[in-house]
Amino acid sequence: RLSPLSLLAQLCLLASQWQPQCSLLMLRLLRMIRILRLLRMIRILRILRRIRILRILRRIRLLRRRILSLQMIRFMLLS
Repeated sequence: RLSPLSLLAQLCLLASQWQPQCSLLMLRLLRMIRILRLLRMIRILRILRRIRILRILRRIRLLRRRILSLQMIRFMLLS
């Protein structure tokens, strides 16, 4: 299974034998692809972290509500 980018890279390798500029282009392309992959990974990690934080906050809120309701029940029982 060949991605279009790897095909392009192969074409550039072939062309670079008689055109040195193409190899520079290919290097730039590969660098850009690498940077894009890194950025995507960072974005995914950031989203995951945000989801995790939201989940923890929700849990804390639920716990607080539960504690409040328990206090209310205790107060009603004591009075």
